[in-house]
Amino acid sequence: MKLKYYHLISFLLPNVIAGSLFDLNSDSLISKDCCDLTYSQINNLNGKIRSNVHELVQQDYFKHYQFNLDMKCPFFECQSICFSPGCQLDLDVHSDDYNYDLENGNSGNLGDLSEDSFLDSLCPSNNKNIAPQDDDEWCDIDEKDGVIVDISRNPERFTGYVPTPERNIWGMIYQNQLEGECDIEQKVFYQVISGFHSSVSTHLSNEYYNNITNTWEPNLDLFNFKVGNFPERISNIYFNYALVVRALLKISPYLNELKFNTLNPEKDHLIKSKVNEIVDELPHDLSVFNEDLMFKNHEIKEEFKSKFKNVTRLMDCVTCDRCRLWGKIQSTGYATALKILFESPKHLKNLKKNEVKSLFNTFDRLTKSIESINNFNYLKALKEGDEQTVAQIEHENTAPTLDDDFEEKLEQDLKNDTLRGRFDQEMNEVYGALKFIFHSYINLPHNLKHIALYKMNQWWNLFIGNNAYSHEEQAEYLHSILL
Repeated sequence: MKLKYYHLISFLLPNVIAGSLFDLNSDSLISKDCCDLTYSQINNLNGKIRSNVHELVQQDYFKHYQFNLDMKCPFFECQSICFSPGCQLDLDVHSDDYNYDLENGNSGNLGDLSEDSFLDSLCPSNNKNIAPQDDDEWCDIDEKDGVIVDISRNPERFTGYVPTPERNIWGMIYQNQLEGECDIEQKVFYQVISGFHSSVSTHLSNEYYNNITNTWEPNLDLFNFKVGNFPERISNIYFNYALVVRALLKISPYLNELKFNTLNPEKDHLIKSKVNEIVDELPHDLSVFNEDLMFKNHEIKEEFKSKFKNVTRLMDCVTCDRCRLWGKIQSTGYATALKILFESPKHLKNLKKNEVKSLFNTFDRLTKSIESINNFNYLKALKEGDEQTVAQIEHENTAPTLDDDFEEKLEQDLKNDTLRGRFDQEMNEVYGALKFIFHSYINLPHNLKHIALYKMNQWWNLFIGNNAYSHEEQAEYLHSILL
């Protein structure tokens, strides 16, 4: 029976892969400022909990996410149009006994909500100021009119979405830096954003569509280009892992109060057992992340909140629906972790459902990133002929299992790593580019017709005053004529 191209279960066992991890020393500390964990310790931890975390987020409570399809970018005018079919969301919801009505109630919160509850003031849905001042906001959640999306049916992977230069969301986020003399806060802010960005890039590199074999497979060259060639980016993924672990440890006493399934007590108990099993493996005896070192100045804390809230808002400006969904989930997950770490413990019982879901799904994405980084490290060693690293990984039974097609492709890549092979490869790429240009000219009249139909449809609805014709309907019409 043929295995899937990249079998990613139980890759990181308790054994430590010593030595280099993309030019990082595995035994060095992730951060000398506020974290006592090493890369090897996180690799060990991830090997123990990865499968449990993945199983947890497949449960109804965690995989059903309330998401507002109506795009409301507060910074500039934009329409939710992506020309790649991969941008579309699968809105079919499949569930055994999930009670959707609970999404609009309070019974699933960590405690009883009141009008002055912490997170109601933290994330008000009616406040749309671009730069809020002197408030308690960490995130921007406006999902009361959202639909339930089964995120397990919409995996985070490469969609073909390429933003225009003037709408480069990541560029805007990196410009959103702290001001003034606050070195450690500035560093943490940058590390969280860089780790978030690098983790997303890792997922897209690991789930890259090969249009020749029609399979989703890891793309080592893309990973190296995006992440692997920059040790700091890998380090920041590990930093975010430690930060979220610390948040889970801090909130763990309250998790047993949460109702994960009010209709099925057995399943509720099963999910709680899985959560406790994961939390029990976390390093309670280590200084995973020392949040007490930050925010000696209240004004810096308020600025940090405001800046990070803008990050969650900028996710609403992504014009690929699937990318926006996962951007919103993960930015909210990091915002929730920061709230847990830097607000008073008395506020921890009032986290809302989407925040709890975002926190655990973000942790799942980080465990996937760590697993993928180590898998890419093995593929890199194979490609570079690093026999010592390959032998060590295989000796410890931590190498990913590759199917025949992927292994054959990897061997062919190694053979092509010669002067003749590189020349042939370049000629094939030139041929492919010329073929693409030729077909583009042939398809130009066809594409112009589609664009004309789309614009005429848009203008007609504007002419007849059809205000109910939404951006989503426009995007759906465009997808229909293109397909």
